[in-house]
Parts: sequence; C-alpha cells; structure tokens
Amino acid sequence: MKRRIYQSILLIVIGLSFLKINLDANQVIIDQKDADKGIVHISYVSPNKRRLKVIIEKGEGKYVYNLDAGGKVETYPLQMGNGTYKISILENTKADKFRLVKCTEVELNMEKIEEVKLPRE
Repeated sequence: MKRRIYQSILLIVIGLSFLKINLDANQVIIDQKDADKGIVHISYVSPNKRRLKVIIEKGEGKYVYNLDAGGKVETYPLQMGNGTYKISILENTKADKFRLVKCTEVELNMEKIEEVKLPRE
C-alpha cells in the first residue's frame, strides 16, 4: 500500500516538472517579424529573476548574449549570413549551470546581408 502511494507521488512530481518546463517555454517570446531584416526580438520573464542567456548559432559560429530577466524585449542580430539559425534561451540554475528554456530555428534569406543592423533604442 505504501509503495503504491510513493509511486503515485513520484508520478505526480515528474508530471509537474514537465508541466513547469512547458509553461516556461510558453512564456518565452521569440519574435521573428523582422527576421527578413536580419534581427529577432526576444523576451522572457524569469519567475526566479535568474540570469538568462541567448545563444544564436549557425554552422560552427556561435554568439552568446545576456537577456533581461524582467521581460524587456531585446533585439539580436542574425549576423552570420543567410541560412538556418538555432536560437536557444537558457536560464541559470546555479553557478555556471544553465537549463534550456526554449529552442527554435529561424531562416534568414537576405539579398544584402551586409545591411543587418540593430535598431537604435
């Protein structure tokens, strides 16, 4: 009887942990409306106000940026030429450890790639 109760509790805890991961991913906004201009807009409200990182990768190239934990929309360049970019949002868990919150791909196909510019704030 006790074993069944423990198994049930364990299943509930595992289920809730998956639910939290999915809820966090739903709070991340990766706005691709200006991808044709070579930029993306990202925001995420960290429930724990932990450090956040944005990783933008294409092929062997990789750029790592900080992301505001309070939900401020920030703009990042897609500056490694045309092609498929992988964009990852990570949240600090402890010391130098991070967990993946969301990952997506963005396709860039610009005629004049040298015109990628960040908007002035």
